[in-house]
Amino acid sequence: MDRVALVRHAVTVFTAKNIERLLREGGTSSWRLDRNHARKCDFVVCTRNANADWVEGPEAHQSAFLVGKVSDVVPCPENEGRYLIKFSEYALVDIPNAWKGDRNPVKYGSLEELGIE
Repeated sequence: MDRVALVRHAVTVFTAKNIERLLREGGTSSWRLDRNHARKCDFVVCTRNANADWVEGPEAHQSAFLVGKVSDVVPCPENEGRYLIKFSEYALVDIPNAWKGDRNPVKYGSLEELGIE
């Protein structure tokens, strides 16, 4: 019998915010994105931007550090025209070089492309 591969769609973001702030905010925020596209994603993957002037987290630059199960994508209350990707559950991960240097800090793909099981 052939096995059908399950594709787990993900939106990956490049952020300087720390884990505590993401949890306090209920997700990752202030993103310019296509809300309808992002809402179809099963997961959000947060990768570290350690080069930002205001970086909050200690993780290595470009590493994935948090995977959250997307529960909704809503307008960001403090930043008009941007969105908060809310997550209902999360896991901490440590995946070096998960961010490949894309110009846009929001990227769509899958967990499998990032090597996340």
